[in-house]
Amino acid sequence: PRFTGSLIISSLCVAFLPWLSFRFLLPALLLAAMHARRAWTDENPRRRAAALVVAAVPLLASLALFLSYQHRAFGSLNPAAGYLYQNYGERGLSSRGLLDGVFGILLDRGHGLLSWSPVYLLSPTGLVILFRTRRALGIYIGLLLLAIYLPGAQFVFWWGGFAPPPRYMVAPAPFLGAAICAALAARLRRPFAALFALLLAASLAFGWLGCARPGLLYKHRHLAAYCFPRFPLRIFPAFFRKEALTWPLAAAWSAGIAALTAFFCARRSTAKPDPK
Repeated sequence: PRFTGSLIISSLCVAFLPWLSFRFLLPALLLAAMHARRAWTDENPRRRAAALVVAAVPLLASLALFLSYQHRAFGSLNPAAGYLYQNYGERGLSSRGLLDGVFGILLDRGHGLLSWSPVYLLSPTGLVILFRTRRALGIYIGLLLLAIYLPGAQFVFWWGGFAPPPRYMVAPAPFLGAAICAALAARLRRPFAALFALLLAASLAFGWLGCARPGLLYKHRHLAAYCFPRFPLRIFPAFFRKEALTWPLAAAWSAGIAALTAFFCARRSTAKPDPK
C-alpha cells in the first residue's frame, strides 16, 4: 500500500491497458481504484498522498493521450471511435440479441468457453468461496470479470470473428483460474478434486488438439466435431446458429451450474475444520 517500486510498475501497466483495446478502459479504472484503496490504508499522510498520486496520475495521463489520439485519428473523443470508423458502425457495439452474447460466449457449442475449457465450470464455486472468506478480493475479481466479459458479450461478433474461440474470454481467464485456485485451497472434499481433474484433462486435451490441428479452429465448429464425431456436443446450446433447443439448453446449463456451485459450497460449510 506504500509508495514502492511495485506500485509504480503496476500503475504504469494499468495505464497501458486502454491502448490494447477500448474494452479495457473499465478494467483499468477498476484496477486504479484498487491501487487507490490500498494506498489509502497507509497511516503516514505523506506516503499516502504519494501513493495516491502514483496510483492515479499514470492512468489519467494515458487516457488524455489516448483520447487525443482518437480525436486526431478519427475526429472523435469516443474511446470506441476506431471501431465506429470502420464498417461496423454502431451495430458493431451491440450483439444480435440482448442475451445472445452473454450466454453464447460461455455456452455456445462451437465458441463457448465451457465447451472448450470445461474446467472453468468450477470457477463460480471459487468466486462464492472468495466472497465468503476474502470479501474484498472476491468483489474485485467479480467486478473485473464483469468489466471484461460484458463488453465482449455485447459485441456483434461475440464469438471472436475470424479468430480461434473463445477469443473474448482469454483476458478474464486468469481471474477465473484464480477462483478455481481459491476453491482448491479451501480443501473441498474428494468429489470436487475428482471433477476438477476430469474437467482439466478434457480442457488440456482440447487445447492440445487445437495446437495439433490449428486450421480447424477457424471453421466455427468445435474440434471434437471433426476428431470425435460421436462426442455429445449437442448438449451445449447453439447461439452462433440458433436452434429450437438453444434457450431451453441455456436455461438447463445455468440451473446446473448454479446447483453444482451450491452443492460444493454447502459441502464446504458443513465440513469439519482442518485441525492444522
